[in-house]
Amino acid sequence: MKNRINNSLTARSKLSEAIYVLAVGEKDIRHRLYDAKDYILVNSKTDFPIELQQDFFDLKQKIMNSYSKPKGEFWSIKMDLIRNITGHKIAKNLLKLYDNLDQYCRQNFPERFNY
Repeated sequence: MKNRINNSLTARSKLSEAIYVLAVGEKDIRHRLYDAKDYILVNSKTDFPIELQQDFFDLKQKIMNSYSKPKGEFWSIKMDLIRNITGHKIAKNLLKLYDNLDQYCRQNFPERFNY
């Protein structure tokens, strides 16, 4: 139980950091999402409650497919090839996942939010 709490809260924190980067970063959404991806990809599927694991997996796949490194090239090269609207869709999915995880954490671990 304690590990589940820590994993969920850590994942929530990392997603929050990614959202912050998206909100205050420079350049367009594709570049900000590229900067935020490390906060997202550091999580694993098991860091999320069962009902959110597929959502995380789907988000991770979208990021990996959009920003995956072609052989011999850097991630940032492919980043310029995706459309801005794709970046917006990924960012919306991130925000939805964060909202759902935040709600889960507040409902299941209210003692961690008494401030």
